[in-house]
Amino acid sequence: MPIQQRLKNLLDFNRWTPFVLLSSLACVGCRPDSQPVDSSLSRDDAGRSSPVTDDQHRPTPPQRLFAESLGTAYRDVTARVSIQLVSEVRLPVVNGRRAIWGASGRDERGHLWFGISVGGARSAHLIEYDPQTDTAIDRGDVLENLATSGHLTDGMSQTKIHSKIWQADDGYLYFTSSDEDGEREDGTQLPRWGSHLWRYDPGQSHWEHLMAVPEALIATACSGRYVYALGYFNHTLYQWDTVTATSRSTVIGAPGGHVSRNVICDPRGHVYVPRVSDLGRIPNAEQFSDDRVAISNQGGRAFASSLVELDANLVEIQQVALVGYDPDSGFSSHGITAFSYFSDGRIALGSHSGSLHLITPGRANEPASIQFLCRLDDAEKLYPGAMICLDGKRWLAIMVGENGRDWRRCDVENGMLTKMKASGLDQIDGRKGLLLYGSHTRGDDGSAYIVGRWNSPGGIQPLVLRMQITSP
Repeated sequence: MPIQQRLKNLLDFNRWTPFVLLSSLACVGCRPDSQPVDSSLSRDDAGRSSPVTDDQHRPTPPQRLFAESLGTAYRDVTARVSIQLVSEVRLPVVNGRRAIWGASGRDERGHLWFGISVGGARSAHLIEYDPQTDTAIDRGDVLENLATSGHLTDGMSQTKIHSKIWQADDGYLYFTSSDEDGEREDGTQLPRWGSHLWRYDPGQSHWEHLMAVPEALIATACSGRYVYALGYFNHTLYQWDTVTATSRSTVIGAPGGHVSRNVICDPRGHVYVPRVSDLGRIPNAEQFSDDRVAISNQGGRAFASSLVELDANLVEIQQVALVGYDPDSGFSSHGITAFSYFSDGRIALGSHSGSLHLITPGRANEPASIQFLCRLDDAEKLYPGAMICLDGKRWLAIMVGENGRDWRRCDVENGMLTKMKASGLDQIDGRKGLLLYGSHTRGDDGSAYIVGRWNSPGGIQPLVLRMQITSP
């Protein structure tokens, strides 16, 4: 059989098999994780987990605007918009502090939250920042709270809080911790100590352990009730239901060490995850791309890329070709690197290769519209390190690269890109090894918070920059 025909057969199988299975399965590849590891959870007769914490100690559910539930804020802007570096947040000194890998969020009070990952130490830290008093406070580290909850094992390490930090409708902040000890970047070995899902009560300054899993949970998303966490390898997706305190999971699929740095969900609780397949060394495989699978060639190998939409039951609704996603099977293939929400629930996302897409959620349980917008540059693959929706309606600010100096404005009505003026950057002149990331997190005054690391004379240090959006 000709190689092109074998490829076509393989793609046809991958496209249609999930929909055949839907006729007999309630959830394709979905499994209930009926044993969440937590001393604060008990089992009821139905096999579900029930919180035993006294309700009077639970946070009061936040009364907030939709934008606040997304952890952001919007301001009206014109086409003449610019961005200015205003200040650097002074972070507390923690043992081994090294970087903030996009781990940011905010609560309904307007306080900002950051996860500091460490090196030369074994435990990541959670930081609260009050912009009104310009005060950052260390709210504890992972290992001390594993010990408190009875889950600490000798030799254990949890060096990273890599995920975004979200406040769900129950008032808790949700995030994950993970480790890299023993993992292999080709995807053949998971980290020795796995990872953990946490929630934090900002009123009581209390951590609560929810679940331990073998994968490294690198990204989170939240719709209000549902918290999603994406683990590597193979893009394993977990869902935590904050109402029933139960979890479930399913495998989406990704080859080798490929890991998307973000997972997306919409206000309905639908979740969107890249699915990637390594098709091998197949010449001219791009010709088999269609509206469900985008095929690209990287290093002589063909890769198929789609964005999979699942509903709140983790039932697959659709898969749509991710044009320009251009992955490979290496750990440096970062998948979705930036995203931001609009005030009507639409979501813009950017991939490591510089392609931009727009998700428009459907009504009720209908499939979303997933639209390719543009590339940051047609000639080269430019990395979108940060993305901020400016007005909630039309305009995006996108940081190109990882050093904070190159910003573009995107009009999502037509996909047009223009250079943005960026000022105040002399404050970071001379800083070596700048790596900056940041999606979506904004303060009450509209300031955007960009996080990352730099190589200081005393070693690698985390960094939080407050950027002000200005428009005449």
